[in-house]
Amino acid sequence: MNEQTFVLDLGTSKAAILAVEADVVGHPHISAAATVPSKGVRRGQIVDVDLAAVTIDEACRKLQQLCGREVGTLALGLGGLHFDCTTAQGFVPVFPAGRAITPEDILQVLNHSRQVPVSPGREQIHALPREFRVDGKRGVREPVGTSGAKLEVLTSIVTSRSSDLADAERATELAGRRLDQIVPVHIAAGLGVTTDADREAGVAVIDLGAGSMTIGIFTSGGLAALASVPIGAQSVTNDIAALLKTSTDEAERLKTHHGAALADDAGDNESVQVLQEDHDRPRDMKRRVLCEIIECRARELARLAADAVVGTGVAHEVRAVVVTGGGSLLKGSGNVFAEAFDGVPLSVRTPQIGGAYGPVVSKPGMAASLGLARFVFAASASDLVPATGDSGGWKQRVRSLLSVIGGRN
Repeated sequence: MNEQTFVLDLGTSKAAILAVEADVVGHPHISAAATVPSKGVRRGQIVDVDLAAVTIDEACRKLQQLCGREVGTLALGLGGLHFDCTTAQGFVPVFPAGRAITPEDILQVLNHSRQVPVSPGREQIHALPREFRVDGKRGVREPVGTSGAKLEVLTSIVTSRSSDLADAERATELAGRRLDQIVPVHIAAGLGVTTDADREAGVAVIDLGAGSMTIGIFTSGGLAALASVPIGAQSVTNDIAALLKTSTDEAERLKTHHGAALADDAGDNESVQVLQEDHDRPRDMKRRVLCEIIECRARELARLAADAVVGTGVAHEVRAVVVTGGGSLLKGSGNVFAEAFDGVPLSVRTPQIGGAYGPVVSKPGMAASLGLARFVFAASASDLVPATGDSGGWKQRVRSLLSVIGGRN
């Protein structure tokens, strides 16, 4: 890994960038972090390349002022509906039979699993092993060194629309930087707020962002499924603005400072000051009215998230749900989501930082950027990240999620 690596979570409302470097014992340390308002991104995906490039450049420049180094190469975290995840299987004979399995065997079986058809207009960006099997024995986490005659793997193949990848590359290029890799925030947010034990048991992570909700489901320690919902916390703000006839800024203030996802949290005699667009002065309004508006939309968001998890087909493997992201800060949101998931243990979490990462990213909205840093650092340190094609470009590199979350992060 280079002395310093840079990761950028390009969201709908903000872009969060981190500088990551190895400490004296080789562990990752976040040395600087910055955020800027995001432009050119809607519902988690780039819709205006030029504006997205401006956002990337502004984020890089702000971080450069903090860390004293030029940001030349970036790993980019993106959301949106254009990502997909399917399961593929690969197998290779071990010859001579009975010898110890080597890293080269792992690469060979991973590459075999990647030989699956991809729909026109889509490209593979990650091949993430979920489970290895040696001579039929399941659940082998570290097959290197194990003796056997046959090696198998179940791999999660992550794909994206080619056009969206091209937009990300072009925006990074216009910003004067080079794209090292793209990681779906569905994966990154999960790595930012869960432990090895969570992912081993089975967990769905919902990143409640401004423009969308991204969902990553992890089982048996690896990625099992991705899902996206093209609506997020900004819809709550929009409802408040429309129904109370306020500006978007005023609606956001009301939501942030006085809102709750459950109307019952508001007392009968509580009031708030609301500045409506056709008035010069604020007027009193019952706080319960505000919370009723919020609760209606919050319940819809929770239901859509629960439906999306069911739609992945692996909901039966989910033993817990974690909600994170800026939208999770709203009081009572955890209770509303817990009701939608009907008895599955649910928690609202900020990034799981630990001493090596420092306190610089301890906010729910930074979960994806922290997880992105973990992914990139561990993947760069892994032996299982060689080029698998002639170009050597970022799309050609196999990324092993087991190396990222198997106790090395």
